[in-house]
Amino acid sequence: MGSAEEDRVIGRSGNREIGKAKANLPQGEITVFGLSNALMLLNGLLRYRHPDFTNEMLDDIERFLVGLKEHPFQIPEKLAAIRTARLMASREKRVPTRNQG
Repeated sequence: MGSAEEDRVIGRSGNREIGKAKANLPQGEITVFGLSNALMLLNGLLRYRHPDFTNEMLDDIERFLVGLKEHPFQIPEKLAAIRTARLMASREKRVPTRNQG
């Protein structure tokens, strides 16, 4: 992904487009429109490029998956793992270890 400003713009427009696609996509024709392929791609991006996703983007993805009748490819589990890793990393930076004397 690009600069921080590009990421914010992409995140805002992506959120708008994801919501629009979900609302307008006929549930019976998901396969025809390739939603499964898009979810598979998103799954791979979350696995290998997770640092490129902001917390807001992760929230948008999670909201998109709610009520979707398509296989989620363990995306909810990846979102939880990414958030957990970020929390652990931020905690390790703030809390000194006990053996530091």
